[in-house]
Amino acid sequence: MCPTRELANQLAAEARKLLKYHRSLGVQVVIGGTRLPQEQRSMQANPCQILVATPGRLKDHLENTPGFSTRIRGVKVLVLDEADRLLDMGFRRDIEKIITFIPKDRQTLLFSATVSEEIHQISHLAMRKDYDFINAVQEGDEETHAQVNQTYMVAPLGLHLPILYDVLKKHVAEDAEYKVIVFCTTAMVTRLVAEEVKGSHISQLRRICPWCRLS
Repeated sequence: MCPTRELANQLAAEARKLLKYHRSLGVQVVIGGTRLPQEQRSMQANPCQILVATPGRLKDHLENTPGFSTRIRGVKVLVLDEADRLLDMGFRRDIEKIITFIPKDRQTLLFSATVSEEIHQISHLAMRKDYDFINAVQEGDEETHAQVNQTYMVAPLGLHLPILYDVLKKHVAEDAEYKVIVFCTTAMVTRLVAEEVKGSHISQLRRICPWCRLS
């Protein structure tokens, strides 16, 4: 399970690459924003061993797809990817419901960039009591490169694009070959930002657009 459609599609694409020489293993994706009957037909025609899903749509299939709740009882491994975002986006109740359908005799992997109290709570619910906690950032380690200057700004949502525009304009004025990576929350926002950047009337900004990567 993962929090967004974009991440689900990305994970499924990577899984298919890894299974390139294992034709007997199939991958399916079930996500919100697509037609439920279409996914039902796809899973019926091409049974899978790996299912990548967003929680809401997975819950829909458990409740509305004939035989799905029975098949999911054969799950051997449950993965909660970006668990902190799953909880931030309000999927806790869906996850709790889904877990009741999955056999307790399984391996569970939970990945999270942060470890909040809610993460501990969902860990106790989804995992065994003797689960192993692995911290990829050792105590005393720098979480980011010490030589990289970092700043952040808190601003109302309506000012995000104007502020981004001013930041890009400043960097382009200093160096026309300046390269920028802009990370956005969703595919829709990414397209919006890309169009705004490409449609800018600043000639220097247009010149750097071919090097801009928005994802």
